[in-house]
Amino acid sequence: LKGVEQMIDRVHNLPPVIESFTSGRDAAPEDLREAELWWLRAHAEVLQRNVSNMIENALACERKAVEDKANAAAKAAEEQSQREHKQAQVARIDAALEAALPCPAPPIVDVLPVAGTTGWVTIAAAAVNARWVALDKIFAAFAVPNGRKRDELRLTDISVALHAAPSIELPADLKVVGHYRGGSHGGETEIFATLDGKLVDLAHTARFAMTLDGLCAAFFLAHLVPTYGRFWHSLYNNDYSMLLDRSALVAWLLHSGIEAEPGRPLQGLGRGPGLRVSAAGLLLRAAALGAGPTTNLTDFSIELTDGHLTNSARQLLLRSNTTILY
Repeated sequence: LKGVEQMIDRVHNLPPVIESFTSGRDAAPEDLREAELWWLRAHAEVLQRNVSNMIENALACERKAVEDKANAAAKAAEEQSQREHKQAQVARIDAALEAALPCPAPPIVDVLPVAGTTGWVTIAAAAVNARWVALDKIFAAFAVPNGRKRDELRLTDISVALHAAPSIELPADLKVVGHYRGGSHGGETEIFATLDGKLVDLAHTARFAMTLDGLCAAFFLAHLVPTYGRFWHSLYNNDYSMLLDRSALVAWLLHSGIEAEPGRPLQGLGRGPGLRVSAAGLLLRAAALGAGPTTNLTDFSIELTDGHLTNSARQLLLRSNTTILY
């Protein structure tokens, strides 16, 4: 509209312009009329083009606003549909878990059960993580930053830190070194524990306190240490973590593509998330579900007898139907 007003002002200023156009020479009346008509036609054409352009721009803006609104509505509808679909999947998984898990579920506690207590108890996730954090800081020294050179060799000595770890008793002369080897397809860290010049198994050489701290430390060394110091393709089947609560288990099942219907319980599961422990005299047992992007749902377990790791096992429970590439 501002452009139209400017065009109208120019037409109103037409007489002075025409006078300037004819000043200084004798002009016949028909010349004045011709000049006036020329001026009017020229400005009418400009005015028509400007008005057409403004109308077209206004219509284009209106069309874009309508399209943006429609796209936003379609995106919101799609996101809502995805949320509803995910909620329905989670509901089906929850129903299937109710049918597959033992009932009643083991009680959740933050201390070891009294020796002789029948059955299993589940240790609260916060209590487990609080005991694993110190060991995690030690073995995090094996971390492999992205972009490391191919065929790299790296040695990392964690002996001093590990000797200072609580609830783990190690021979004074035991040395623990991580040996990283990287290649064109990734790399992995092999842990060497040596005593008196001989290679020994770290988890079986250590002596653990017969407490919750010691049991958590033994489980960590037996099953979580192999996940450290890996890069790229070496992560296959070693990218797992322990599923310490129900939400973690549901999240893995949700992305696994496993059919979980109320009428088709998760056959073979038979145990819930969390670190499950039992105590019988000098024998402590611990087990937990673990899984990852390329690691199938597995039950990891250990036995601790009089402070020594006497058994360590893995049992495959469910295979993922989703393929993940590194």
